[in-house]
Amino acid sequence: MNLADDVQRMQLLNSILDNLPAALSVYQPDGLLVYANRAFSTMVGVELDLIIRNYNALLDPRYQYETPSIASAFERVLNGEVVIGKLTDYNLSESGYATSRPITLWFRSVLFPIYDATGTAHYVGSVLNDVTEHVEQQQALEMARRELREQQTTIQELSSPVVQVWEGIVLLPMVGAVDAQRAIRITEDLLEAVVRHQAEHVIIDVTGVTTFDTQVANYLLLTIKACTCWGARWCWWASACRRRRRLCIWASASTKSPPTPTLQAGLAWAF
Repeated sequence: MNLADDVQRMQLLNSILDNLPAALSVYQPDGLLVYANRAFSTMVGVELDLIIRNYNALLDPRYQYETPSIASAFERVLNGEVVIGKLTDYNLSESGYATSRPITLWFRSVLFPIYDATGTAHYVGSVLNDVTEHVEQQQALEMARRELREQQTTIQELSSPVVQVWEGIVLLPMVGAVDAQRAIRITEDLLEAVVRHQAEHVIIDVTGVTTFDTQVANYLLLTIKACTCWGARWCWWASACRRRRRLCIWASASTKSPPTPTLQAGLAWAF
């Protein structure tokens, strides 16, 4: 093989590395960057001539607290290991270089040994996998989930408000459909309100109830009986709707508490 063939082969190798879609970089054992391809430059948004032989991975001031682990990784690689790095965030705007991507870059790295002709590892190679978009999507998804949980908590709190209308008197207005999950929430709120306000009388307004099956009703009746241990008395109030009135009468009979036709009548009963 003549010199021309060597030059051609070297040019081909350089072309392959420079067009490699993965961000490739090479470091000396002391951490000095000695090579990086075009994909690496694009990822960090910095021209190669600004960072090659200027940037040192082991002396990066933003990661001084991680230097022992980086140095350890380099040592392991130079001893022949392939090291897969953890998910890392890197603020490019604080790199000290003019960057076209002033963002926080999230990446995973794979460090591998580069051997010479004698089989000795003299350099540390690195391939960076940019996962910024994926991490940002996950963060946005988690934020949306957190907001949804907060909204659900708010809705649950508003769906079963226990109001103190007078000293020793609390009112529970029930609106909409009551399923088992909501019944549990109502139970917790009722027990907490009776204890907190030291309520002697509880008025339950079922005027706005649209769905209230027997299972849920029985669950609430058990709650009412439990609250009587704190000395609270109960009455039920419903509108003129026949279905709700039947529910009111049935609940009153089950708990031996009087039904009342209006809220005023319920308050009068309490007093």
